[in-house]
Amino acid sequence: MFLSGDSSLTNSTRSAGFFPAAFALLLPLGIMRLVNGSRFERIIVAGFVTGPLAAVATGTLDLNRYRAMFVLPFGALVAVYGVEWLWSSRAAWRRTLAVLLIASVPIQFASFYRDYMGRYRESSAVWFGQNIRGALAVVFERGAAGEPLLISRQVPYADSYSRFYSQVIGGRAAPESPLLIDGETLDLDTVGQRSWLIAGAGEQWLVRLSAGDWERVAEIREPSGDASFVVYRRAATP
Repeated sequence: MFLSGDSSLTNSTRSAGFFPAAFALLLPLGIMRLVNGSRFERIIVAGFVTGPLAAVATGTLDLNRYRAMFVLPFGALVAVYGVEWLWSSRAAWRRTLAVLLIASVPIQFASFYRDYMGRYRESSAVWFGQNIRGALAVVFERGAAGEPLLISRQVPYADSYSRFYSQVIGGRAAPESPLLIDGETLDLDTVGQRSWLIAGAGEQWLVRLSAGDWERVAEIREPSGDASFVVYRRAATP
């Protein structure tokens, strides 16, 4: 809740929680201030407490993290009332604590942002399908309408990514659906001229292409610098 967030790297950097760490103190203080307040203020508490119920009621763990997002605006409001409770006192230590807690939020965000723009990009790339966009961009920007596109079955969600990025990137008129191939059993002689092929950089069967009329057009890399995909094109016979 306050320290590491979701266990999945597609939903959390694992370096920050659902709320800033300062909220671990501000939330209970805010609730204490609100429960004895006006009807509107009690409604805020009710929204905060019942916000996660949609996630709990479904029992579907994969979707809980999204439904639980409804608690965020109520949590922010409750934390503001926690600050108000601290600041309204004449005691110097309470006002000092309020300032320190508020200041910790942008400091924690700065740490999160540095991690998000650095280490997280490298560690999460594999969970987001790696840089398949970069591989498809080579084909869609350099290819021409009607040129077949083959993608290895080892590339996750290849068909969906191809159809999506053909609309996003523009340029070449992509086929309605690429041909998904098993490289180990593919008969290279049956592949038409001017065909494009995308495969994982580590697939062993790619050595077969070096003996034919296939040109290695591009090697796609991740933020870490490691190669993830390769793009080939079969040349046209004179």
